[in-house]
Amino acid sequence: RKDKVLLSRIATQTLEQPDVRAVSFLDVDRSPLAHAGPTMISPTPIGNSSQLLNSTGTDATRYLLPVFGNQRHLTSPIIPAEAD
Repeated sequence: RKDKVLLSRIATQTLEQPDVRAVSFLDVDRSPLAHAGPTMISPTPIGNSSQLLNSTGTDATRYLLPVFGNQRHLTSPIIPAEAD
């Protein structure tokens, strides 16, 4: 899908930010949609929350934050609430 291609591009571009080693986009079941960078061995944050979760290992901190907007296509310039 186009959305997965765009997510991959966003993940890759995010690696240009300082202190970012890897980026993943996951679906609601935490299955990967897109990934850039090395595979992380630090523990995955535990929990099921709409808030920021984090987990710190010896070399890295992993963050898990849901991205809302399931009614919006990444390639669409229109935000549904604004279209009404």
